Amino acid sequence: GYVTNKEPLISRVKYTGRILKYQSQLASGTLSDKRKKNLTKLENFLTDHIDTVFYPELASLTSLNISKSSLIDRMRDIYMGETNLGTNVKNSTTGAIGDMQVLPTTFAAVIVQGQFGKSAAKYSNISPERFIELKKIAKEVNELVIKKQSTTANQKAKPLAVLLRNKEVNFMAATAKMLQYLKAKKDRGWINLW
Repeated sequence: GYVTNKEPLISRVKYTGRILKYQSQLASGTLSDKRKKNLTKLENFLTDHIDTVFYPELASLTSLNISKSSLIDRMRDIYMGETNLGTNVKNSTTGAIGDMQVLPTTFAAVIVQGQFGKSAAKYSNISPERFIELKKIAKEVNELVIKKQSTTANQKAKPLAVLLRNKEVNFMAATAKMLQYLKAKKDRGWINLW
């Protein structure tokens, strides 16, 4: 998952170092073609779908200067830090999956709490019928997480894990999680959300 203040300092430094390195390469025009292609795919996907899928969440954050472009910037930084812009995608030791390193249990939470809804599913190429099934699975997984039955939750979340290997699903789930995180900070009265 995304590096937090709870993680060892060395992890935070490496993560931030990767972001700064790729931001510098992007600014100087030395970013590799593969990384540029992956970054463009992320930015285009989010640019095309954020307004449609996440309009209510974004609208609720505008008073705190969170815009579509600042959200895309943050997601780009996460992509840089997590998987070197999609060039080092593998399952993490914590179970995070895909380009943006989303945990299947996190995916379940954003489905259950509504950040990843019908529109997100549609633009991630998940059929309405499949999304109904996923909502049921996500609810069961979320309940197991709440009961601290993580082994069973992870087993139950396998269909979600399979979907997270798809770039579009992963991008959308990560964005939903970021918006969930920002909303929680706003609800707690934090002024500086970034």
